[in-house]
Amino acid sequence: MIELQHVSKTFENAGGRVDALRDVSLTIADGDIYGIIGMSGAGKSTLVRCINMLERPTEGRVIVNGQQLDAMTPAQLRAARREITMIFQRFNLLMQRTAVGNICFPMEIAGVKRDEAARRAREYLDIVGLPDNGIFKIGDTLTEGEHLHFRGLPSFSPELFKYIENDDPMKSKQFQKGVEQLMNEGVAQMFVNQFNNRRIIGTVGQLQFEVIQYRLEHEYNAKCRWEPVHLYKACWIESDDAQELDNFKKRKYQYMAKDIEGRDVFLADSSYVLSMAEQDFEHIKFHFTSEF
Repeated sequence: MIELQHVSKTFENAGGRVDALRDVSLTIADGDIYGIIGMSGAGKSTLVRCINMLERPTEGRVIVNGQQLDAMTPAQLRAARREITMIFQRFNLLMQRTAVGNICFPMEIAGVKRDEAARRAREYLDIVGLPDNGIFKIGDTLTEGEHLHFRGLPSFSPELFKYIENDDPMKSKQFQKGVEQLMNEGVAQMFVNQFNNRRIIGTVGQLQFEVIQYRLEHEYNAKCRWEPVHLYKACWIESDDAQELDNFKKRKYQYMAKDIEGRDVFLADSSYVLSMAEQDFEHIKFHFTSEF
């Protein structure tokens, strides 16, 4: 049973105070199915997020299956959520994990052994008619034989770049495994410079570097350090002229890299260098996403 008792939620911002929910009370008995309807901005999502405690009510009580969620500690709430099914408005899946990997992820966090988690994940997929051999990823399209053309989900050119280095030589294997898995999850993008073979991490914000460093230390028992690298843009390149593409990669060797899929990437260190490359090699296409 779900019960809300006099629930209110107020947001404060620069424009003042906004009452998203005001003194909402309702009871949903076991087996009942309810839908919430209303105009955009009426507070529907806020109400649902208060039920699962992704938003904490400003006032009131939230009781699910006899447990008062708003009074729980974070650890107690995590334990309670394992008995509650939630389907998110945004699918909240990891783009670089397979279907099996996404299902395994919460079980891994809960401490389920890897083999057991994989076995259960495949059982769940089989129930919904998707027997998985481990190759399906988010964005893949399944058909019954008709011809489709779908280029997949793109990786966009990052805004910030840094060299990542192993800060503990005794933990090289842990470091390499951690970096590869985090990149496969889509936490950031990694390019391997063909000139010096160093790893370059590209992100859209500084926080991603901090997340990578924290997760390497706490999930993989590895440490990293960051070193500056001045880059303007990462461009995926292609050309119908194989000879010109080969000449370009030879002339720009120190700027060439590979992404995690092994695709050629040109690392321009300034807008001028990129502009001149586009002018000098007119038969080469420069793309700012990985799907083209």
